[in-house]
Amino acid sequence: MSLDALFQQILLTEQQAEEKRRLTHRVKLEIKRNHEQVMAIKEELREAKIQLETKVQHLSEKLFYLELLKKREDSIEKQKVELVNQKSILLNILKVLRELIFHWLEQGPTFLDCLLEVR
Repeated sequence: MSLDALFQQILLTEQQAEEKRRLTHRVKLEIKRNHEQVMAIKEELREAKIQLETKVQHLSEKLFYLELLKKREDSIEKQKVELVNQKSILLNILKVLRELIFHWLEQGPTFLDCLLEVR
C-alpha cells in the first residue's frame, strides 16, 4: 500500500471515527432528552395519582354521608308513619269525646251514664 493510500485510509478512518463520535453524541443527547421526558411524565403521573386519591377520598366521604342521610331519612319516615297513626288514634278519640259531649249537652246530667255505656 502506498503512502498516499495509507494517508487516505487514515483520513477516512478519522472521518468515520468523527462521524461515529457525533452520532454517539447525538444519541446520548437524545437519550438524555428522552430520560428527562420520562421523568417529567412520571412526575405528572405522581401528581395525577395524588389528585385522584384525594378525589377518591372526598367521594368516599360523600358516600358515607349519603348513607347516613339515607338512614336518617328512613328513621324520619318511620317516625312520620308512627305520628300519622297516633294522629289517627287521637282524632278517633276526639270524635268519640265530641259525641259524648254532644250527647251530654242534649241529655243533661246523664253524662256519667254515657261514659258508663261506652265502657
